[in-house]
Amino acid sequence: MAYRSENGAAKRVLTFDSLKSAIDIGFTEMLTDEKRRIRLCKRCGKPFIAADPRSVYCSASCRNVRNVKLSRHRKREAWQS
Repeated sequence: MAYRSENGAAKRVLTFDSLKSAIDIGFTEMLTDEKRRIRLCKRCGKPFIAADPRSVYCSASCRNVRNVKLSRHRKREAWQS
C-alpha cells in the first residue's frame, strides 16, 4: 500500500505482488467494512455479504423455505396439542 498526492489530497493506492495478496486484501476489506458484512445463511450455511445489517438469509428463496418450514412446524405443534 502506498499513498499518492492528488491535488493536495492524499490518496491510498494498493499495489499487489500476487493475486493471492489482492484476494487477501479484498477479504480483509469485506470483514472490516461496516457496510458489508460476511455472514453465514441461517438456512443453508452459505457465506454471503449482507447488504442490510439485519439480513440472516443469503436469498429470498432461503428465507421462504425456512419460513415455510417454521410455519408447518408451528401448525403441527398446535394440531397435536
